[in-house]
Amino acid sequence: QYDFRQRYQSARAVLDALPNSTNSRAMAVASFNLLLQEAKPPTYTLLVAPQFEIARDFSEGLAAVVSDRQLTYINKRGTVVITSTVEFDWINGWREGAYQFSQGLARVSVGDRWGYLNTEGAFAIKPQFDGAEIFADGLARIELEHRYGYIDRQGNVVIAPTFDTADEFSEGLARVMVQEKYGFIDKTGRLVIPAHFDVVHSFSQGLARARVEGKYGYIDRTGTLCIAADFDDTFSFSEGMALVRNGNQYGFINQAGQVVIALQFEDAIRLQRA
Repeated sequence: QYDFRQRYQSARAVLDALPNSTNSRAMAVASFNLLLQEAKPPTYTLLVAPQFEIARDFSEGLAAVVSDRQLTYINKRGTVVITSTVEFDWINGWREGAYQFSQGLARVSVGDRWGYLNTEGAFAIKPQFDGAEIFADGLARIELEHRYGYIDRQGNVVIAPTFDTADEFSEGLARVMVQEKYGFIDKTGRLVIPAHFDVVHSFSQGLARARVEGKYGYIDRTGTLCIAADFDDTFSFSEGMALVRNGNQYGFINQAGQVVIALQFEDAIRLQRA
């Protein structure tokens, strides 16, 4: 037994205190040894001095900043490169993706309407929507009267707002809800995978995780269950493999549905390119 409340002198001392029999200890030791070999202390350089009331993350080389409620954009040298007449919205401005550029346009709110600024600081698409999301695959999801559709970068409604819910496009398909069931549409708005799923997620590397009769598997772009629903939980594919779980054991499968790393770990994270 060991006491988590105990104070330890080093990370190595923590590892030595873990029981030898646990998978968690084996994983922790391996990770720690790798860090000792490869990790270097991070160094930081202050590029833009603290001076703004609000500063958002950089996106496409630009970051939204606010001074005296006025919205501007700076580059990575801290130089103001875009000015606008838009005031920061203290209610909607904190939403994920607000004021951040995606495919050359940034979604902003004015009052209770959303539109899009271009890189000149002018409205490329005037505020007119109840809700609007970032552009992905050339289209952006918009909301009007509690229904969802999509516009192109010119502001044209290319898929009418008729869906109960809708996601961003991923790999040319978007998940939508029709009469409380999920399916997928293409960029013309055609329902290419019928809406008969209770739970299904967006496509990643050609496959989407779906729940069938309480278990999870994967469907292909035709909606066919190509990896059997044999798992308690699954995660999106990355680097050709997906993390899966049965009970309290995690492992990895490939895109053929074959278990390539046995379900043996108490915890794990999905693979990501460094």
